[in-house]
Amino acid sequence: MSSQLGRVIVPGGGHYSATKFAVEALSEQLAYELVPHGIEVTVIQPGGYPTKVWVNRNAYTGALKARSDAALLAAYAPFTRGMGTEDGSGRSADPMDVPMAIAEIMAMPAGKRPLRRAVHPGNKPQEAINRVSAEVQVAWLGGGALGPLVKAVHD
Repeated sequence: MSSQLGRVIVPGGGHYSATKFAVEALSEQLAYELVPHGIEVTVIQPGGYPTKVWVNRNAYTGALKARSDAALLAAYAPFTRGMGTEDGSGRSADPMDVPMAIAEIMAMPAGKRPLRRAVHPGNKPQEAINRVSAEVQVAWLGGGALGPLVKAVHD
């Protein structure tokens, strides 16, 4: 389980994106190594959904803001202004989209499952990056000894 922020960088979200970038890399590596054994890997990349993650985040960022020096908060105003206030209420996507996408992928015939699946009814900025990444991987490794593994994952 990754995120669209595992491929797209948002200022102030580096700590989150870094963990999701790691999930992306590890999952793609596993896909290459497991394809000869008939084991497929799909990375799910959800967008923003109205879940409890916002409540939890607000508890921590609100407490951090309360104990932070006013000068530091002012120096980073674009990032600190909303600390402790984002509750996800402006997000209307159905969180059930994610398990429904997983079920759909599981029902696909073997060999037809995608390496990555963007899940969100709105904008999916990671899809362009996914396409370019696949093209680069095939162009770079596709002609070598590992080419059949890479092509099997990206075709």
